[in-house]
Amino acid sequence: MGREAPARASGCRLKEDTIVFVFGDNGAGIPRHKRALYDTGVRVPLLIWFPKKFAHLAPAQPGSVVSEIVSFVDFAPTILRLAGVEPPQLMQGQAFLGTHGGSRLHAYLFRDRVDEVFELSRGVRDQQFKYIRNFMPHRPYMEISEYCEPAQMVRDLRRLAAEGQLSGPAALYLRETKPIEELYDLKNDPYELHNLAADPKYAQILQRMRQELRTYVLSLRDTSFLLESDMFRRAGDQTIWEMAQDDEKYPLARIYAAADAVGRPEKSYQDFEAFFADADPAVRYWGVIGLMSMTELPQRAVSRLYELLDDSSPEVRIASAEALCRLQKPEKAVQVLGKELRSSDPYVRLLAASTLAVINGHAAGARDPILEIIGEKGTGDMWMFTQWALARCCRQLNWPIPAHVPTQY
Repeated sequence: MGREAPARASGCRLKEDTIVFVFGDNGAGIPRHKRALYDTGVRVPLLIWFPKKFAHLAPAQPGSVVSEIVSFVDFAPTILRLAGVEPPQLMQGQAFLGTHGGSRLHAYLFRDRVDEVFELSRGVRDQQFKYIRNFMPHRPYMEISEYCEPAQMVRDLRRLAAEGQLSGPAALYLRETKPIEELYDLKNDPYELHNLAADPKYAQILQRMRQELRTYVLSLRDTSFLLESDMFRRAGDQTIWEMAQDDEKYPLARIYAAADAVGRPEKSYQDFEAFFADADPAVRYWGVIGLMSMTELPQRAVSRLYELLDDSSPEVRIASAEALCRLQKPEKAVQVLGKELRSSDPYVRLLAASTLAVINGHAAGARDPILEIIGEKGTGDMWMFTQWALARCCRQLNWPIPAHVPTQY
């Protein structure tokens, strides 16, 4: 008993000296929760317990609910402030507790590549409205993913969609394409089912949120408007952060303008063709994505895409190959994808594999490189994600999947 008393006393002092944060990681399981930018995916619980000696730092009385917006990037500067340390200016978040705490007006939302599925969406939320910009509207919300497909809910949704038994809100997430913009009134539509982006009554709110997102992306120097392979090449011996601060290496305003043109109904083929003359490969890449988002293309667009198969950038070559496959002109395009699949850059290899996985039966034209690469044994996430994408190709084409491939279903 005597030996345990000091331990209990120490634990008691620790409790009296500790502010405790309890929070969730992400929303519920997939779909439309984890990996999605809706509140069901990004809004998580946060409870903070203050011992008596630090009660003066609490924003409200014990048991109170605080409606202030908090983002995960705010935790680090908040802890520093609570410890009496001034957060450095380069920190992205803002302190929300302590004597100098302030209120956040917006939370910013991010969706990028997850595993073998390439995606790019950004969002901004205030107390009432949420705006989402989908930069790859030609892709579905719920792309097939090796990690997600075994979930019974996903299987049931896929089956019901195939049988034509989904309609109304239940069918929204199973669409083959996405709107380029989404706007939701969270007070009146908490599950974000009624997109107001095309409603003239909300035009001013849409424009305000659109501009807020653009300002934030540019000020943050958001690097996700580069594919990872391009990102690392630009950085060289620098860190990604250092590279992103250099406007010559990363002309973000120009790249963002190209990305934000994707899907815009007022943009024509000529607008995207102009991007192909840009010296920066990311601008050219987003020009190709813009073509894929258009419902109709002139014949000269096909000729231009064939030319871009020889672009100096592997990202542009792969995107152009996907665009040609979507136009049912796969022959040379699939050969390019097969060549990129053999790249020594694991990020280029993953991009090629993921693209082969979304062009359906056209991937048969790359049989030799697919079977060669899926037959290789390896380790690490990039190897695993590439194998997942190629396993999807094999399933589509009824080809055998080697036993060593770490498939999920």
